Amino acid sequence: DAIKERKEVWIPEKEGAWWLTPGLKPQLLCTYDSAAEVGNSFASQASAEAAVPLRYNQQILAAYKREFDPAFKPFIRKFDSTQFNAYPIYDIRAEKWLLKFDQYAKNPQITYTSSEVGAELVKKINNGTVVLELGT
Repeated sequence: DAIKERKEVWIPEKEGAWWLTPGLKPQLLCTYDSAAEVGNSFASQASAEAAVPLRYNQQILAAYKREFDPAFKPFIRKFDSTQFNAYPIYDIRAEKWLLKFDQYAKNPQITYTSSEVGAELVKKINNGTVVLELGT
């Protein structure tokens, strides 16, 4: 019975011999086992290069959160409406970055911060102190 209840853990498919280095440079791998385990292997150099802008933004936002908001943990708002999960988003009409809020914090690609830190982050993105890539 215990074996029947065990769930199989999904491991990303080993797409190919390309990966993104910590500096986000596409590079050929000698062995891609460890890169595949974290979803960082790609079938071609072109597919690795296409992933760079999104990975760049994710790394910059995660580093900002670690430095300026390390204690914040995203939460699902229940009865407390004084705190929100904040994140920057580009508004094409306004041609600037705005602060958005998510009460459920369900998007794994978003690095959430507190409202205060998020407001400061958006200000820095709009004045060029923090640089994010558009189109991601």
